[in-house]
Amino acid sequence: MEFYWIITMAVLFLIEAVTMNFLTMWFSAGALLTAIFSMFVDNIVAQLGFFVITSALFLLLAKPIFDKQNRRVKIKTNCDQILGQIGEVTTTIHPIENGGRVYVDGTSWSAKAKNGEIIEQDAIVKVLEIKGVTLIVEKTDMKV
Repeated sequence: MEFYWIITMAVLFLIEAVTMNFLTMWFSAGALLTAIFSMFVDNIVAQLGFFVITSALFLLLAKPIFDKQNRRVKIKTNCDQILGQIGEVTTTIHPIENGGRVYVDGTSWSAKAKNGEIIEQDAIVKVLEIKGVTLIVEKTDMKV
């Protein structure tokens, strides 16, 4: 019977290798322990119970540790430095035409108005946030 558990372990390990989601490897480890367990116990119900319990224990105990270690570190870029800066609209910002362009800190950015308003070319705007590579701006009376 241990042969079937080894096959199960290999299949689960292959699924883990393809998906890399750190989920099926715990079931693969449970299948390995169950293969060893099956050398001593022939009862399939006991083996299935052992597999479920060991896999669940691996999942509950080890997965949070791996998840904590594998959290992606957010890499800061210099683009967060333009938040709050003042820029000039170089192409009219129009919500229907999917935004416009703004010149801020020596760089031209795609931009959208915060409240969906139209902001004419040459208007002065303040950068409120960044979504992807698009600035979210609002019209201001400040000077560049």
